[in-house]
Amino acid sequence: ALSAGLTVDKMGWFRVPPVLVGEVLRGRWLPVAQAAGLPVEQWRAWSLRERERLSAQGSPLTAHPGGVPSGLRPYQVEGVDWICRSGFTGLLGDDMGLGKTIQVLAALNLLQGPLEIRRTLIVVTASVLDNCPREAARWAPAVDVRAASTPAQISALADSAFDGAIVITWGMLSKKIPRGQPWPKALASLMRWAPDLLVADEAQYAKDASSSRGEALMELSYVARRRLLMTGTPMRNRPMELWTLLHVLDPIAYPSFKPFGEEHCGVVHRRYGGKVYSS
Repeated sequence: ALSAGLTVDKMGWFRVPPVLVGEVLRGRWLPVAQAAGLPVEQWRAWSLRERERLSAQGSPLTAHPGGVPSGLRPYQVEGVDWICRSGFTGLLGDDMGLGKTIQVLAALNLLQGPLEIRRTLIVVTASVLDNCPREAARWAPAVDVRAASTPAQISALADSAFDGAIVITWGMLSKKIPRGQPWPKALASLMRWAPDLLVADEAQYAKDASSSRGEALMELSYVARRRLLMTGTPMRNRPMELWTLLHVLDPIAYPSFKPFGEEHCGVVHRRYGGKVYSS
């Protein structure tokens, strides 16, 4: 039995009430397990079973054979199918120039209704900001996509309770905020806006959790119900950079770097920090 306001959406995923989001998705997952009445390990096992069940049900491409715009290449259709099966939670790693962005837009065109996705935040590089709405007009005609190139434009859209997709650049996440200081107005507006889906193109730009981009992306991921990352270089040079991407995707499974580093990277912790050895 569910309590504390937890519900299950149409795709079988838990919807966590806002009062729990800040505590839980920062790695403090115990309140969620308690709210659901499940031990932590049972919670994780349930989550895996739900993902397997959704995958076994088949892709929305089968239910909506006319929903995918014509013109996609076969491997792009396969990518759209994978995004649909994953429920917009995962990392799409593929070479540059193969159309990862249009795959995401085509999948969003299919699933925004079934997944109850009303608000989407897309983070891209400055070079593709203006082109994103034009691509959306072709591949996601059912989605209202607006590009916001300045903090004022971001705040105006978010504060107006806009239902659609807001596209911003990584540059908007680059300002370093001193510890204890409030977030800039534009980012604070986006966090209050609380997107249902967070999409990060060229996710390697986040670097690690100590960078301004990484910190801002993690904070935005805590208020988003679903998170999808795209990158041409999913395997990072530094383990902390890989952990940052995994934490954005699943902060419950990857709450902190220490256990991840010890298990997968051979980290040996010293008095003044950790050193990584090959394992």
